[in-house]
Amino acid sequence: SRGEQRHHPRVASAVKITHPTDGEWKPSIGYHVLARSGDMFGDQIFGAIKAKDKTTVMMTSNAEFPEVSAYPDFTSIIKTGNTIQSITQFEEKVGVAYHSILNQDAQGKLTIASTKPIDMSSHNGIWNPCAGSGECRSPMVANNDTEYEPDGKTYAISADGSSLNSDMLEVATKYFKQNPSTWSALRSSQFDPYYYGYPWEVTVYEDTGKDPVSVKHYSMGRIGMELAYVMPDKKTVYITSDGSYKMFSKYVATAAGDLSKGTLFCAKFTQTSSAGVGEFNIDWVEMAGEATDSEIKQALDANTMFTDLFAYTTYNTTTSMCEGNPAGGYTELRYGSGDGDVECLKIKDGQDKLASRLESRRYAAIKGCTLEFEKWEGITYSPSRNKIYTAISKIGGGMSDALGDVRLGFFKLMKGFSELKISSASKACGAVYELSVDSSYSVNAMKVLTVLGCAPSPVTFALSLSNLDPISAIASPDNVAMIEDYGQLLIGEDTSLHNNDMVWVYDFATQTMKRVAQVPYGDVAL
Repeated sequence: SRGEQRHHPRVASAVKITHPTDGEWKPSIGYHVLARSGDMFGDQIFGAIKAKDKTTVMMTSNAEFPEVSAYPDFTSIIKTGNTIQSITQFEEKVGVAYHSILNQDAQGKLTIASTKPIDMSSHNGIWNPCAGSGECRSPMVANNDTEYEPDGKTYAISADGSSLNSDMLEVATKYFKQNPSTWSALRSSQFDPYYYGYPWEVTVYEDTGKDPVSVKHYSMGRIGMELAYVMPDKKTVYITSDGSYKMFSKYVATAAGDLSKGTLFCAKFTQTSSAGVGEFNIDWVEMAGEATDSEIKQALDANTMFTDLFAYTTYNTTTSMCEGNPAGGYTELRYGSGDGDVECLKIKDGQDKLASRLESRRYAAIKGCTLEFEKWEGITYSPSRNKIYTAISKIGGGMSDALGDVRLGFFKLMKGFSELKISSASKACGAVYELSVDSSYSVNAMKVLTVLGCAPSPVTFALSLSNLDPISAIASPDNVAMIEDYGQLLIGEDTSLHNNDMVWVYDFATQTMKRVAQVPYGDVAL
């Protein structure tokens, strides 16, 4: 959309639905606003940021006004008995989640009756909460996740006199109400980077007089998660990770329905084809055996730091080797495409289990798993097809260079994108992949869902990618959700390549994809 239109949602007026047994019909569809950031419900401001002591954080620029997040990222709808409840999380460094009680009229329209923030103080709050999923077990549970975890190494080794990390400082000042001015002062404050980066789980109750209970699952690893998706066995969980040079991981709980104890695995990819956006076989590497939330939390309480877990040295770009190697035994961990974007680490004796949970990505790299993925986003499962579907919103960085396990062809984005070829543009716009699953819900292969791409051939790019035809071209797929009864996959965008992010429906029976909605300018679809 252009002009004023791009600031408003737009949806199709109707959608044709074909059910395997109930036939075909075309109901009218639309949307209504459930809540906006800053809306008042009783004495609660929807989206207001809260400190650990439960007081409202006030704006830095004007202390008379509360700080209200403009970034609601995930909302669950949970039915408990005759009550409909909802959890909305806001993607901020000082994260917050609101629990709402909903009313529903005879036509099915939902409205918020009341809302209040969920108390996260028992696990020191949440950091940058992003995607989430609702799980049907008793009591009712919503799984939520936190991405772009703060760096434990930077926190541990930075010297006074160097600039403080602004994100860490923000959480220290706003959530913990402390104001450190040096790294030493930050390390002496209540803030600790190892508090953040884990999935957290909220339990809501049919008795709405009981407050929701939030816990973090430290045994699932500290990865900076986009989404932790629980499979039907209630034990197997797949974890995606947004950002650059990231991993794909799997957690298997010891007991069904209890994510507080289990074994973490990292994925080792073997590329079997470089055509398009690639095909891969997948093997799993166990990460230091079974762990419990309580034993990892005990290490946090003991103020375990990066330097307790790893020895480190510098990377010599002249010799292309870690200083002290080969005798030193350091592993090279690449975190960028530059010659010097390499970290040199080795695990200290007896620290495997803690390193595997507190520094999961670094540990996985040392164990030989694949850490090359770029912006791995949503994930969903189709029981009837026994396939997982997942979105990677950009094929670049470690996926497109000539190094490591994933080598999809190097390309460089030119200013204005005018020199991109179709193959490169498709990579720039990401892909939706299909993953094969065995009888134990273990993934073993991944290939692209072939109909998706940035623009269909033989279109040529005479225009900037930012002017792509939104009717025929999907860009930067982000969130995905399966409509199982109708054999359809919902795909939402998070892109700068369209003026507005779109929602698409892919129909498996016809192998066609249609655009069904757009969200306001600056919002993320689905």
